[in-house]
Amino acid sequence: MGESTSHQDWQPPSPAAIETLPNDPEALQALWREQTDMGRFHEQLQQFHRLQGLGALAEGIVHEFNNILAAMLGFTEITLPLLPTDSPAQHNLQSVYTAGQRARAIIRQTLNYSRAATTVSQPWDYAPMVTEVLGLLRASLPKTVEIREEIASDVGAILADPASMQQLLINLCTNAAHALEAPGFVDVKVDICPRDEALAAQHPSLPPGDYIRLRVQDNGCGIPPESLDRIFDPFFTTKASTKGMGLGLTIVNRIVATYQGAIAVESTLGNGTTFTVYLPHASASTSTVSQAETRIAQGKGNFLLVDDEIMLAQVSKHLLERLGYTVEVYTSSKEAVERFRQAPHHYDLVITDLTMPEMNGVQLITVLKVIRPNIQIILCTGFGHTLDEETLEALGVNALLLKPIETPELAETVQQVLQSREPSQ
Repeated sequence: MGESTSHQDWQPPSPAAIETLPNDPEALQALWREQTDMGRFHEQLQQFHRLQGLGALAEGIVHEFNNILAAMLGFTEITLPLLPTDSPAQHNLQSVYTAGQRARAIIRQTLNYSRAATTVSQPWDYAPMVTEVLGLLRASLPKTVEIREEIASDVGAILADPASMQQLLINLCTNAAHALEAPGFVDVKVDICPRDEALAAQHPSLPPGDYIRLRVQDNGCGIPPESLDRIFDPFFTTKASTKGMGLGLTIVNRIVATYQGAIAVESTLGNGTTFTVYLPHASASTSTVSQAETRIAQGKGNFLLVDDEIMLAQVSKHLLERLGYTVEVYTSSKEAVERFRQAPHHYDLVITDLTMPEMNGVQLITVLKVIRPNIQIILCTGFGHTLDEETLEALGVNALLLKPIETPELAETVQQVLQSREPSQ
């Protein structure tokens, strides 16, 4: 085979080449399609390279944004219990916290996009999530977009990653809003639907059982019939470049496939589009877990906390002390090593950030393990893909936490790590 040609080497046919074109209309049509497809392919390739560069830049931005978000969420969580439950300030601060949790979920979903979805061990109520997301969308979309909702009372629970379900709904609603060329509506309907003969005929791959049916309908411009088969392809879009890069529906399709669901689309030019998603309903006999019902695990122990971000160190120290632990904080890795060297058996657990100056988290852990090989370690990071499980195991890391970290997640992880210690420790 010859050398491959980059997208920069491709050029449209020259005038000399045009003079040699065949006279056969069918051959001319075939050649035209070939050139058109080649041009479209290279446009997509250029778009891909631009996204690669953007992705490298985004990694650094995500890390910094995670640190800022962690401080905002942490101090908000600390302050909320100090306010009267019926005060406007408490209500407003709770809204800030809810929006911060949504930002946290979006970041994690973005970092996890290239990997399998997060494993969820407990089902959760689907309808409240829909109401919450639609509330955020109403605040962010233009006032000319009317979002109408109709949610059945018996929707119940779903066993899926909440961030994935939020992303799916946001992408579908945003896509619908972009299709509105004038003031219009986006209807969101949620109900329960059994896999009857009609549904089985339409989607044979769906296993028997009940499904949560999500329908997102708009009265926008509609999708051309010749484009319907391509709407889930990466980078394909019928919208202006200012309204997206053609990845929203690709992500939706991937999420639906991950949870063994199905998706259908109906569209008429000038009358709008309806997307219908079927997601497996959690067993009615399975109990659901809400954040309000989650019990925060308390405990005792001496911790060494290392984070070069002063605000994050303060937040983590406060949250851990509320859980009953004694925490010693260092913003310098080298100072933390010297302190640990003086009394390595004084500490039950070390919690450290990954990205730090002077000595990063991996280097710090390596030194601490030389001093005391059986010390328990929790590594915190704003990057979801930096270290794989084999690397973490080789380092002797007992758990990995992704920033921003909320109290229930922190409490549960700390308790699991402490309980995993050998009796001699």
